[in-house]
Amino acid sequence: MIVKILSSASRDFHGVKYNDKKVHNEKGELMLMKNFPSFINESSSQEEVRNYFKAISESERTRKPQFHAVISTKYQEHSKEQLTEIANNFMQEMGYGQQPYLVVFHKDTENNHVHIVSTRVDKSTGKKINDSFERLKSQQALTKAMEKVLGTNHQATIEKLLQYRFSNLQQLEMLLTHNGFKVVQSENNPNQMDILHNGVIQKRRNGQK
Repeated sequence: MIVKILSSASRDFHGVKYNDKKVHNEKGELMLMKNFPSFINESSSQEEVRNYFKAISESERTRKPQFHAVISTKYQEHSKEQLTEIANNFMQEMGYGQQPYLVVFHKDTENNHVHIVSTRVDKSTGKKINDSFERLKSQQALTKAMEKVLGTNHQATIEKLLQYRFSNLQQLEMLLTHNGFKVVQSENNPNQMDILHNGVIQKRRNGQK
């Protein structure tokens, strides 16, 4: 499972319009609208939703207020309900738990995925939500969300894989790669290797057999 933060070129909350079009063309399904006022709901038009986002996102310090993320699984490994629950937990981990956001499931590709649209401007304070190291933070947030929803524990999986017998490091790297991990040489120690998942270091290991 992967997450990608999409860039936004304007303040117009195009992500709302994009996802509404998917739903209208029966290529998407609105799964969740959270933390919106009662007058903004599933019956609201995309223009009304966009206008609400724009109204609460007026901040001179935030030129591109739209937050737009995609969480995707391999083929149909996870259902739309599971992805929605993961998206909900992901937003909590990202610091957007109290923000208004919508989750739309897309069914137009071979990989199940959901789009999440929110605002980077805190609706309570009017200040920009901290987005430093956002892409790295998003990988960490997805890992935690998967642990909560699916019981996934990458470190436990790595420890189990390291119990296998292997004759050289290449065999170990192939085993880890096959299970969704990436092995790279540590930047700080050439004798160590870092085992990563979605760009986040899960374990450091001595490079010797």
